[in-house]
Amino acid sequence: MRRAVGYSRLSALLRDTVIRLTGTAVMVIGFAVILTQLGVHVAPLLAGLGIAGFAVGFAMQNTLSNFAAGGMILGNQPFDIGDEIEVAGVFGIVKRMTLVSTTILTPDNQTLIIPNSTVWGGVIRNRTAQPTRRVDLVFSIDYGDDIEKAERSQLRRSTS
Repeated sequence: MRRAVGYSRLSALLRDTVIRLTGTAVMVIGFAVILTQLGVHVAPLLAGLGIAGFAVGFAMQNTLSNFAAGGMILGNQPFDIGDEIEVAGVFGIVKRMTLVSTTILTPDNQTLIIPNSTVWGGVIRNRTAQPTRRVDLVFSIDYGDDIEKAERSQLRRSTS
């Protein structure tokens, strides 16, 4: 699967998620096949797991909301691994994303793990989405100074 998605034009986040989910699915199917070969009836087991999953779903509502938000992030792709983003009041580079959380490395070298429901529920500012950015600069000049001279000297500094 890693080789197959390597040739695709999917984002790095989506490629990693597809690889992880495929590995988990293969393990679950393999486990079910082994149980069947050992003579265990899988249908009642699956029904029991469905009921248990329903109860666990109520107990883990926050985790499930993070899971849903992770799916929305993967589907809409507002950022990718390596992008410089600002979310939930945090600024940094995206290092990893799972369906439950996003890992960001801040400029002061702290690793933050943010739940995806927090990421998706707020403003996502992707600073590296566009190749060029506008920078606004403010310059001050005294009332008595020569404006033309200041502009010429500033132009010389910015071109060199």
